[in-house]
Amino acid sequence: PTHPPHKHTTSRLRTRQCFRLGRRHRLSVPQSQETRRAAMEVNGCGLGGMAVFAAGLTFVGILTCWSRRQRRLICLTPMASLALTRLDLEAKTRYDRENPDHESLLQVLWVLLCPGQRRKGRDTTEWGAIGFQGKDPATDFRGMGLLGLRCLLHFAQHHQQVAQTLLARTQAEGPSAYPFAIAGINLSQLALRLLKERPTVANGLFLGEGEDVICTFCELFVHLWNDFDHAWADFVRVFLDEGNPPELAVMQFSTFLQDYWDVSNDLWEVHGLGLLTTPLLGNSHSLNHQLTPLLLSRSTPK
Repeated sequence: PTHPPHKHTTSRLRTRQCFRLGRRHRLSVPQSQETRRAAMEVNGCGLGGMAVFAAGLTFVGILTCWSRRQRRLICLTPMASLALTRLDLEAKTRYDRENPDHESLLQVLWVLLCPGQRRKGRDTTEWGAIGFQGKDPATDFRGMGLLGLRCLLHFAQHHQQVAQTLLARTQAEGPSAYPFAIAGINLSQLALRLLKERPTVANGLFLGEGEDVICTFCELFVHLWNDFDHAWADFVRVFLDEGNPPELAVMQFSTFLQDYWDVSNDLWEVHGLGLLTTPLLGNSHSLNHQLTPLLLSRSTPK
């Protein structure tokens, strides 16, 4: 028999338990052979070809969410469900350095972020200039596959000025610097996790047939990164103003990234897509002005 969570169980643990229950319930629903075949054929960039499959769905993914004092069931719309399937497939597509298409995308990313600069070769530490950890960027895409690369590429292509500004900020020596590409891949993972754990956000984001799912997701990713960057800069500034040593601020980055997710996740539940209304690099940041005090209280060493 199952028992309700103990009163001292943390809200994070309760949330995870609810999501696991929702996954088990969703996967236990039998599917016809036609439905399974249609799901395996979802590999296009848009939703136009998925309309027939969407119309035939009799069950959409049900996610069980924990909302402070009550549990509630929220259904993904057919379009949102198909979009998440598409994103999952892209994230599970391993970056293959032997694939010329993959290598071409990576080279375009380099050209956009480092115009006029030539590398000495394929495997080189020069990749560190745009925030990769080692000589081969392929190893850094293991967590998010091809989706992580597409997010970085979309940012550099469609928001080049903003991307260059953030890249220059992360390259500058100082306590607020962080690896550009690695941070982007991690934030793309948070963006995908957000859509899975907040069905209302996914439903509001993916609305129509023929929509470019990857492009729409990348726009969410760009806004998320912009807010994260400003929240991190504000955190470091206040952190140093309190007399903490700069080298300690750098050591806070990994913890700050997790705290950023914990705090912003609650704000997404309350405000939904209203958090995307602020312009990139504007003076007012919907997430930022609420995040900084909360993050300082969590991340500052006692």
